[in-house]
Amino acid sequence: MAKSPNFMSYSFSYKHLDYGANINNFTPSMSKEELRNQQEIARLDKADEIVQKMLTFPEAEAILNKIKETK
Repeated sequence: MAKSPNFMSYSFSYKHLDYGANINNFTPSMSKEELRNQQEIARLDKADEIVQKMLTFPEAEAILNKIKETK
């Protein structure tokens, strides 16, 4: 007599989220001013990172040399 195959049962469920329904009523968690501040801080951090990686500061050295020459 042949053995019956072992069938595994699966089940799943899903929930449809309709994000488009409230798109016109969307209110961000932070104000525009806070968002602009965060973006400005990110730009300053990026500039600071670039400056920290510099080995020399040619523009600053030129200004200092000019000041030394005038004395």
